[in-house]
Amino acid sequence: MQDVVRQLSVVFQKNRLLSQIYWFAKYLKKDPYGVGETARGRYLDVLSLIPADAFANVLELGCGEGAFTALLADRAACVMATDISITAIQRARRRLRGLDHVFFRVENICDRILGKSDYSLVICLELLYYVPRDRLDECIGKIVMQMRVGGYVLFGHRREIPQSSGIFRIPFGAESIHAHFREIDDLVCMREVERPGYLLSLYKRLK
Repeated sequence: MQDVVRQLSVVFQKNRLLSQIYWFAKYLKKDPYGVGETARGRYLDVLSLIPADAFANVLELGCGEGAFTALLADRAACVMATDISITAIQRARRRLRGLDHVFFRVENICDRILGKSDYSLVICLELLYYVPRDRLDECIGKIVMQMRVGGYVLFGHRREIPQSSGIFRIPFGAESIHAHFREIDDLVCMREVERPGYLLSLYKRLK
């Protein structure tokens, strides 16, 4: 099975976010990025940034197997969690079975035409460096459209360090991604957490 995953990974490496087959294969192995072992401190940082009034109606993009979704579920009135990987979503559903205020959807942010929505909070962690650079502004625009006026978007990504080997192979990092958000007039940065390995930012939509 690992050989199959490795071969599929090579084939679809250049278009990872665009390929549901790649992400299906990636999550045939449970917790392929070691999230359960390494992300606890980062998730606590994320929760510390979120205002209490933001938890009414939450959209989590790139939820993976639902590790952070489980923490959101304890605070939010309603959570919609999405991911491109069918296998990841299946595992997340099992993790949070029985919670009738948490919903899951298989979704590719690049392909789906998202209409205007009314979420009080959008969470986007460890996702946007898998978007092709020439489609980054398009996808960020879709994210902003999901927020209500007065709502928040919280995003976090690994820092801009060349990472061409190991588990995380990202073409660009937090600094490049977050610069795009700073150019949007309707958003204002409320708080940030800077760590040696990652950057978290909370923005509010003004209009």
